[in-house]
Amino acid sequence: MNTSSIAKFSKSECLETEEFSSSNIIKELIKFSLKTNANKIKIRVERNGLGFIEVKDNGEGISLKKLENLFNSNDNLRNSDQILFKTLSGICQLEVISKKKNKTRGSLLRVTNNKIQPIKECYAEIGTKILLKNIFYNNSIEKKDKNNFRAVDIKREINSYAVAFPHVEFLGSLNNEVIVSASIEDKLSKDKTLSRINKIFGKKFSQSLIMEKIETNDVEMKIYYSDSKKILKNQNNQFIFT
Repeated sequence: MNTSSIAKFSKSECLETEEFSSSNIIKELIKFSLKTNANKIKIRVERNGLGFIEVKDNGEGISLKKLENLFNSNDNLRNSDQILFKTLSGICQLEVISKKKNKTRGSLLRVTNNKIQPIKECYAEIGTKILLKNIFYNNSIEKKDKNNFRAVDIKREINSYAVAFPHVEFLGSLNNEVIVSASIEDKLSKDKTLSRINKIFGKKFSQSLIMEKIETNDVEMKIYYSDSKKILKNQNNQFIFT
């Protein structure tokens, strides 16, 4: 692929919530990993995203052709993956390393200063690693907005997906501190969701939750929520897992 400029996208064509924030970027990258059938996702974030954001998975990987098409400005069919990667490449320095299971070598793609560098072969593990650096290098207003780099939002997004997907191993660190380390839940576990909540929030918290089951002809739903009496007493936030 020859060096070329990235196609410009309006904000309405960008990330799902039309917001540029480190937590929203992490959410979109986790969703991308889940689409590749990954069962292990590792997230590293430094300086709440100002340092870097890295999401690595062991999914199906991205083929060389698809990697090229992600940035093909002549393609009128702008799918969600194209929109995601073109958006990210327009607000940061982007590096993607990916390898398919049936390949001996991986592919390395870098986008710097809105320019796509030629894709190179490299050593890589099966799956995809996406690294973002220097976020909002070209937008001082967004970079100075502290709301774009809130640790509490980052933790919420990572923990939310870790709870929602107990069949996936999640490893997450924020500012050199481990915030989640949850292995794949045992297939024989009676309640995989509760087991995952226990790993993330602790035994005392998981045992305090109230569970209700709702069943209709089409849907079976479990709702776990904190005891409101204890919430008021401790003046903590109420948690609800569906």
